[in-house]
Amino acid sequence: EDVPLTRPDHPLVKYAESFTHYFDLIAERKSVVYHLRELAKASVVAKFLVENEARLDDRWTSLGGTQMPPSSKEIPQLWNEHRAAQIQVRGGQIVSSEEGIQTHMLGVYGGADLAVGRVGVRAPPAKVTAARVPTLTARMISARGAVPEFAVGAPGVPKGVDLNLDKFELTAAEQSAEETTAAWSGKDFVGGAFWQSLEAGPLAKEHQGLLQDVFHPALSDRRDEGERFVPPSNSLPYVSKLQELVKEEAAIRSARKQRFLSADFAVGNAGPLFPASWTPSLGVATGERPAGVPEGLHPRPDYKEDAARLIKTATPTFDEKTEDGTRFRVYRVGNIEVRSTQELDSEEDVGAVFSTRAAAGTTSTEECWSTIAKVDHVVKVSEYVEKTLNEARRFYVVLETDQGDMIVTEKCKDQTVVWAENPSGLEYRNSLAKVIRSADLEDTGFQVRDAKRIQKELVEACGNRCSCKHYSHDAFLGLLPARLKAFGALSERERAVAEELGVGSPAAWDEGRAEIFSRAWSSLGSIRQEAAKQLGFSEDCWGVPGRTNEKKEKKAEKDDRSFEELTQEEKEARVEKWFNQTYGTAMMGAH
Repeated sequence: EDVPLTRPDHPLVKYAESFTHYFDLIAERKSVVYHLRELAKASVVAKFLVENEARLDDRWTSLGGTQMPPSSKEIPQLWNEHRAAQIQVRGGQIVSSEEGIQTHMLGVYGGADLAVGRVGVRAPPAKVTAARVPTLTARMISARGAVPEFAVGAPGVPKGVDLNLDKFELTAAEQSAEETTAAWSGKDFVGGAFWQSLEAGPLAKEHQGLLQDVFHPALSDRRDEGERFVPPSNSLPYVSKLQELVKEEAAIRSARKQRFLSADFAVGNAGPLFPASWTPSLGVATGERPAGVPEGLHPRPDYKEDAARLIKTATPTFDEKTEDGTRFRVYRVGNIEVRSTQELDSEEDVGAVFSTRAAAGTTSTEECWSTIAKVDHVVKVSEYVEKTLNEARRFYVVLETDQGDMIVTEKCKDQTVVWAENPSGLEYRNSLAKVIRSADLEDTGFQVRDAKRIQKELVEACGNRCSCKHYSHDAFLGLLPARLKAFGALSERERAVAEELGVGSPAAWDEGRAEIFSRAWSSLGSIRQEAAKQLGFSEDCWGVPGRTNEKKEKKAEKDDRSFEELTQEEKEARVEKWFNQTYGTAMMGAH
């Protein structure tokens, strides 16, 4: 026998209360629930008429047409089983199943039992008189009567309904005259004509909006009923109730968007406002943040206006939808995170933009106003290329310090050279650009003042003769220590120092064939050690010049095809090979 759940905080009790609260709205949307409700009411009325020997018009007995025997007399039973497991990890290893995996299962089973036989029906004080068959229109749009309390026992979706009619008491027959609204009445709102009238009929805007919300395409299947469709009751109490329920739904949708567009929303732990499927059933017991999820997000409303261009070319890292068809997407490009929503049959709308970096407080383009200490270390240098509005390509170099500051240097179209510290909009600019190559300088001891000195020397050397592209290439290579470059990319000074060490050819440098690279650092002597330091070597990295620490490319047969004859993949491979051969270990990459 079923055991009732009475604990108020039990999930099934909460679900039953919520299902009961929204039952009329659910019944209007879902055909199976609607007809179950109508069957319950019709069963009670039929039992009342039969047991009290009401005199009925003969036409009542032929309303149902040909009676078809049921294919199955069994009450449908549905069930939902949920199994949970917790995996214990010790020392990076999963503990054995006998010791470390704890599992448990929760099963919920239900069905539908009308319990009509237990309905208590007492005769009215006077004999029931003959009842006439109502007209078709009157039957189709008759007002809804009172319905008994419903209780359910399944999570997430209706898995069974107990109409509980054994507690239903019909003491007397009374005639009621409820006040109705003429919003949707008459033959234009019966059967398939209802949907045509809903789209272009003589409905007030308020009532049209209500019915469109009730019969939302993603939530309702009542359109499939065709000419058998019966519209909702137009009694004022019932219409008011539907309006309140629809308003509650709108408030929940608004709360969902507000939560999703806040920094508190976490992918993989969406919370109770969102479908349970958004939260994985398998998790790590340590509570650590999943890889790739930012630890802290900073709102960047200044990026929102241009974010629509970003999401056109980016692939969402999170793409889920709710029961009403609204899609929630998260895009991550570099340090930028864009969140958007898209309602059913609507355009995608960017709601919020975040960054994993806090906005820099000051932007400086002049050395005298520098906000970055000259002794801060440069830990990374990257070269970017971006496409401008006129389809031209612009190159620039970004330096990152150990204090989290960013420096941009580039040559503009008007031949002016820029040295900008923490420029506004840099993260968004980088998210739209592509990384040509980058290098890690963390172990080189390279300081901001060294970078500024090299940049000044480059400006003096090239003047107005070099383009934006060549300035960017030379600036990137100038910031790299010689040991990270290919022999062909060494400057004259660096090549002269390499020759002092006995390295005078690409094979001797790039492939590490020079005799000196096989010798221990301590055996070089102070003069050669100083020369090696000028090339970026130290005792820790000695013996790994140029590209000897990379996987050597296999020699391929000579390809005489022109660039236009290559496939897209072959073009990218040839360009990458050229960059690697020309510029050394500064590897190509892309966001």
